[in-house]
Amino acid sequence: MDITVTDLSKAYGEKTVLRSFSAVFPGGQTVCVMGDSGVGKTTLLHILMGLFPADSGSIRGLENRRISAVFQEDRLCESFSAVTNVRLPGGQGASRERAIAHLSALGLANSLSQPVRELSGGMRRRVAVARAILAGGEVFLLDEPLNGLDEQSKATTAAYILEHTKGAGVIMVTHSRAEVELMNGSLLLMRDAGGGVYGAGGVSASGA
Repeated sequence: MDITVTDLSKAYGEKTVLRSFSAVFPGGQTVCVMGDSGVGKTTLLHILMGLFPADSGSIRGLENRRISAVFQEDRLCESFSAVTNVRLPGGQGASRERAIAHLSALGLANSLSQPVRELSGGMRRRVAVARAILAGGEVFLLDEPLNGLDEQSKATTAAYILEHTKGAGVIMVTHSRAEVELMNGSLLLMRDAGGGVYGAGGVSASGA
């Protein structure tokens, strides 16, 4: 099922972040969202997640669908291990064995029981990715999930995400065209609220 965003606007005080943003995100496909800092990429994801209301506009295609997310911040429980963090949301990740298998696939086999506060930034990011994947979902909203990873880890993590989101819709924020290629995704380019929004690679979008 497509996700259709129509005339979405959002302002924080006097600063307009999104203005009449419209886009169609094709169901079951990966769409990578790019644009300069401050154009509203994270705000868009937060509205899709239901964390913040839009000032105006509408969203169709998310009704009664399970959403799983990777936030811009890792949002991990610092004193808990990687395995415990991954298991917290429940879903498929509730099995310890399954959590260990997924974390190991991301190169974290030697760090399963350490408190995540002791892990590097890249390792923490992979824990956040595994948590989102094992929580399960029909739609995955990923805010820079490959941020802080070296090139090999990026390739491994991108392949992992693709393997475990087959058939699901994926909307991923990134600052890198190389990551778009790793994710084999369509590209949506965003400009600031005064300069419009435009799409590429089969994604329909508009703005003013």
